[in-house]
Amino acid sequence: MDDYRNLEFTGYCWMSDEQFPRLVDGVFALPAIGENPFVAEANLYSKNQQISISIEHNDGRYLVGIVDWDEANKDNSFELEEQTYLSHRLTELRGGQNLKEIIMVRAWVAVEEPLCENMEELRPAWRAFKGFKSKLI
Repeated sequence: MDDYRNLEFTGYCWMSDEQFPRLVDGVFALPAIGENPFVAEANLYSKNQQISISIEHNDGRYLVGIVDWDEANKDNSFELEEQTYLSHRLTELRGGQNLKEIIMVRAWVAVEEPLCENMEELRPAWRAFKGFKSKLI
């Protein structure tokens, strides 16, 4: 994780002792992992470096995912689908003036399904945060 400290990111970081996530837009130093308060959830995207970082705290352990978009776009074993979601907590943080839609990319992988005459079906492989879209209300 040290390779990704102090890069410019867009995203959010939700600390364990806070009611709302912090918006991130610029150079961001990841908090020290293993200290209290801890990172409950974070999704970060660096447009310049073309990487996404996802951090989730689950049962005392961190689940960390890193996607290099240059590599992911070259990998033909996945079908990538962009999805957007409304974030109510980020909207509340901004006073409801400007809804933030979270952009997530879902990767699907084709797998032969033995219960369906070995035809291929798409199964979710992973997903990653890729920034925000603003939606005026």
